[in-house]
Amino acid sequence: TVSPAVAMGATSSNMATAKEFFVACEAGKGWDVCGPMCSGEDAKFSCQAVGGLKDMDTIKAYVEFIVALNKGCPDNAVSPFFEGYDEGRKTATFVSVFSGTHTAKIADGFPGPTNKSTSSTYAYVLRFDDNGKICEFTKVWNDAYSMAEFGWA
Repeated sequence: TVSPAVAMGATSSNMATAKEFFVACEAGKGWDVCGPMCSGEDAKFSCQAVGGLKDMDTIKAYVEFIVALNKGCPDNAVSPFFEGYDEGRKTATFVSVFSGTHTAKIADGFPGPTNKSTSSTYAYVLRFDDNGKICEFTKVWNDAYSMAEFGWA
C-alpha cells in the first residue's frame, strides 16, 4: 500500500507549482519567473476570446501580455476564490476576480488609458506533464465583457 503522504507527493508538488505560477503570472513577474515552471517556450495557451487573446497560442505570450496589463492597470487586484487539483488529470484550476482601472499604456495595439474599470471573473486551467511542468494553460474568461467595461469596445 501507498501511504497518504507518498500518494499526495505529486499532487502537492504540482499544486504548489500551479499556485506559484498563478501568483507570479497575475503579479506581472514575466517569463523569467514563470517560464521555469512550464514545459518550454512553446507550451500551449488557449482562450476562447474575441479580443487580444484570440490568436495567442503560447503560455509565454500570455505571461508577457499580463506584464503589459499590469502596467496599464497598476491598481489592479486579483481575488481568488477557488483552487483545486485533479490528480488523475494532472490539472490545477484557479477561479478568481480581476479588478482594475485602465490608467496607463498597456501595449501597442491596445487603446490608450480610458480611466474605466472592470471587475471580471475568470479561471486558469493548468495541465501538467509527467515532469511536473505546466504544458497547457486554458483561460476561461469573458473578454468581451471586460473590453466593454474598459471602454475598448
